Amino acid sequence: MNTRNCSLKVSLTENEAEKLQANATLCGLTRSEYLRMLMRGKTPKPKPPPEFWELMNGLYYLHDQLKAISLNCPEIESDTLNRQHDIQKLILALQAKFTQPERSDSDYGNDKNLGD
Repeated sequence: MNTRNCSLKVSLTENEAEKLQANATLCGLTRSEYLRMLMRGKTPKPKPPPEFWELMNGLYYLHDQLKAISLNCPEIESDTLNRQHDIQKLILALQAKFTQPERSDSDYGNDKNLGD
């Protein structure tokens, strides 16, 4: 595990400091976490609103209900397994779209040594 034992003091304008804090807060990250993600070439996304997670919980509930139905009705098991798989793919796609950082195409936002 990497130990973070190097600290860096950075001078920012008041506007830059406010923007950094606002962006980090929107993403649910500390300023350090936010900057480390940018350095790894990832663009953090703002945290989804609570309604997003309520909708996701609804999808999880439907998924679990289909699973219970398929266990009690073996004659429709293959069809419900396909629907379960579709719901799982939808859940993962939604989570990725709204929560996972995006990869930057730029060489300026990653761990690559720019001097090489």
